[in-house]
Amino acid sequence: CAAVPDPAGSFEESKWWLSRPGAVEERCLVTEGRAVLYPTGGGPTIRIQKGDVVIFRKGFSCTWRVEEEISKHYNYFDANGKHWRPRES
Repeated sequence: CAAVPDPAGSFEESKWWLSRPGAVEERCLVTEGRAVLYPTGGGPTIRIQKGDVVIFRKGFSCTWRVEEEISKHYNYFDANGKHWRPRES
């Protein structure tokens, strides 16, 4: 998954949990790049870069300011900490 700056240099964190019922965390390893995250509603800024492990919990919202194109490996997890998988239809 890559995060590339738009012409303004920022983008909003997606609401990934809306399309993944039962998932409560996105855990990712940043493999390339650097960004600053500004939580919606205030709070301390979060700087992430290559080598960081980042956990995004359901409901977290922020604006990303991508300083260097970001790539990451990620998976979703349920409330029991188990790997989340889509329900079969």
